[in-house]
Amino acid sequence: MNNTPNIDTLAAAFSGGLTLDQLRERMSGKPRTIAAPVQLTEQQREYQRAYFERIRQGKKYEAAPRQRIFRQEMPYQTAREKFRLILEDRTKQIEIQKPGFKWVFSEADRVIWSNALKYFINDPSCIWPLTKGLFFYGGFGTGKTELFQMLERFCRESDLQKAFKFTSMSGEYVRARSEKEYDAVAPNVQFDRVFDEVGRYTGTVNHYGNPIDLNEANFEERYRRWQNYGQLTHIITNLDTHGMEAHLSGMLFDRIRSMCTSVFFEGNSKR
Repeated sequence: MNNTPNIDTLAAAFSGGLTLDQLRERMSGKPRTIAAPVQLTEQQREYQRAYFERIRQGKKYEAAPRQRIFRQEMPYQTAREKFRLILEDRTKQIEIQKPGFKWVFSEADRVIWSNALKYFINDPSCIWPLTKGLFFYGGFGTGKTELFQMLERFCRESDLQKAFKFTSMSGEYVRARSEKEYDAVAPNVQFDRVFDEVGRYTGTVNHYGNPIDLNEANFEERYRRWQNYGQLTHIITNLDTHGMEAHLSGMLFDRIRSMCTSVFFEGNSKR
């Protein structure tokens, strides 16, 4: 048997015998009424939907940061075997133009290539932080872009969490300066992404009638997304850190150092 009193019984006990509706009426000073539902026009409903969509989008960056969790996605030996097949395929492509081509790796190269592989499968034995992007720098032809191109294929074919898009920053500058309506910002702030040839071109481009610095616009927004969501930005450049600092503002250079780990490619051109 249920001995729990209902709400009207409780109201009567605390108000000298008044029902719940009588108590509400006395406290408000007017009879309790139930408002009829508001009938919205289709135009009003569309405005309401658009309004709440703007609110939802506006809160996107105000929400508490959601840190990405990186877990190892395959054993290192499995990754090595998969990458070896990609390396062999790339060798065959190069041999078409350079018969007898062979890869020559220094000990420093081996450390970089093995840790790059560990980084993209989230192997905790990687010597670089797994939550920051990579800043590859060094002389012309030292293998920076070549390695990233093969890693792009490896991540894509293995469906890895750190799969990324590839962007030539010099190509973006050229296109933005030659095509009046081209947007070189919106696509490039999305997804994990590697930017090749950073620093080759600098300065402003026309963006919907306004001059903007393409490096500043892209990397400033990507820094914010790295802070909020852990979005990864990778950079390839022939400039050393001093050269980059000379080409970029102090604040932006500091942003890049915060969200990327510097990896130096030593030696002369392998081309």
